[in-house]
Amino acid sequence: MLYVSGSSARPRVIGKVPDEVSFDEAKAAARSTGVSLLSIVKRAIGSLDGVKRVVKSLGMVNGAPGFSEHTQVIDGYSELMTEVFGADGWGARSAVGMGSLPLGISVEIETIFEVRVLRQIATPCQFLGRPPTISSCRGRWRMTMARALGGLCLSCWGRARSVS
Repeated sequence: MLYVSGSSARPRVIGKVPDEVSFDEAKAAARSTGVSLLSIVKRAIGSLDGVKRVVKSLGMVNGAPGFSEHTQVIDGYSELMTEVFGADGWGARSAVGMGSLPLGISVEIETIFEVRVLRQIATPCQFLGRPPTISSCRGRWRMTMARALGGLCLSCWGRARSVS
């Protein structure tokens, strides 16, 4: 499994739906957030071919009081996942309204993917473009990767096993 924590659209869409951001803009932001999530997955495992399926998604919408169309906003993300992965792109999903989100963003989504490891797992240091260090990668990252993917972080230590 690959757990991708909350991500937002690039560029960020800021404001409450529908007061400051229209419904259509928010739905487009949800789709853009899906693109961001897919780029993170591709960078982590090497190719989207390694994704078996979307297991679970949580979509959060920064809604104004009284706004209740959270599920329709997050449909922008879900439609993208089914376009990319077919039926395997439709996993369990929750869509909820929030009083606020970090930095005032309109939409945030986190997803769990079932994956096959196609190459070494990227470490946080690799995402930041610097060599891994003992303090940044060896401890918590090693434990997380071993549990989440059944392998080891190659940049820090050891060899990743393919998860089938």
